[in-house]
Amino acid sequence: MAAGQMVEYPPVKELNGGHTLGEAFLTFLACLSFALQGTGELFIPEINLPGDAKSVDLPVMVKGVKGIVSIWLELEFDPSKLAAEGISYTELTKGMIRSDNIGDGRVLIAMAGVKPRDLEGELLRIKFRLLNTVEEGDLLRIKVVRADFDEGRIKVRVKDGLIKVGKPSGFAPVGRKAAVWGWMKAKGMTCCRQSTAGRGRIRALRDPAGCSWNARPWRSWCSRGRSISR
Repeated sequence: MAAGQMVEYPPVKELNGGHTLGEAFLTFLACLSFALQGTGELFIPEINLPGDAKSVDLPVMVKGVKGIVSIWLELEFDPSKLAAEGISYTELTKGMIRSDNIGDGRVLIAMAGVKPRDLEGELLRIKFRLLNTVEEGDLLRIKVVRADFDEGRIKVRVKDGLIKVGKPSGFAPVGRKAAVWGWMKAKGMTCCRQSTAGRGRIRALRDPAGCSWNARPWRSWCSRGRSISR
């Protein structure tokens, strides 16, 4: 190379829009940092209910949510099984302007404050009434369709809620009924029919196929049999 000759370097490769690879990488890191900032979780815990339950207070929980000012929530549920009846707020929302709307199969909740705050624990509770269509073994899902914190600026993971409906809690019989109850449990029976003689003396008990628990076990031990709880 001759003295005084200028050296030409190849141009830096540019991406679409005129940005270099280095600038694009820095932009990616900035976006990633922004996306991870304030990431938390909103979830509804799984709840197991006895089959004779008539209502449930469902908690909505938050974890690791930092620096929020406003919240917008939308929840959906099966209106043929559940009816939302009310919302109670916890100390986490104290001082915030709150508004809610309970509809058929949907709950809308909006909250806004003045200063940023950190949230950890129970945010609110929603009271649901179980309708007569609920049966033993039903899985009732409460779906979080929208959870915006500061209009989406703060990213939050969401987890839907689930209500499992099991067998009725039953009652605690005493005396002769307690003895019969113990005998039934020892035989693995879940309900009974009865035939009586005289003044209600039990003569026979059997476990009929397909017999299911009564929704009101204090009235009857078996939805198909006569009551022995009176």
